[in-house]
Amino acid sequence: MNAVQFAPRAGEFVGVDVTSASLRECERQVAAVCDTPFRGIHIGVDTPEQAIQAVGGPCDVFLSFCVFELIPTPEYGDRLLRIAFEPLSPGGVAFIQTKYDEGRFGTRPLRRCRPSPLAAQGCARRPEAVPAVVSGFRPVRSGL
Repeated sequence: MNAVQFAPRAGEFVGVDVTSASLRECERQVAAVCDTPFRGIHIGVDTPEQAIQAVGGPCDVFLSFCVFELIPTPEYGDRLLRIAFEPLSPGGVAFIQTKYDEGRFGTRPLRRCRPSPLAAQGCARRPEAVPAVVSGFRPVRSGL
């Protein structure tokens, strides 16, 4: 889980998810590696904007792994980018991982991410097609 790499360096780790089970697992894994307080925020799929108020203040770092390839539409992805940008502190950074299939072995979907019927719709977009600049982000492409 990616949280365990970041949580030890945080004053507080806030997890936001649409599934309670994912939040519980994240909390368990964070507690196993450090004493950083964990606060889980469960949001509805239809109302992701509620995360902004629930977080309740500025964030220095925003992390998103195995999310954007599961979203139902490009417009929903735009909403998520705006939600990610709004609570960032000045100088804050967002790490948003996107996985897309270019038809090569190395870019095929990995089964690590949680299953979703949305993933079958093929809504994950190439990084240069994500309108991050509109949301205030400066995109940086990584070949990781």
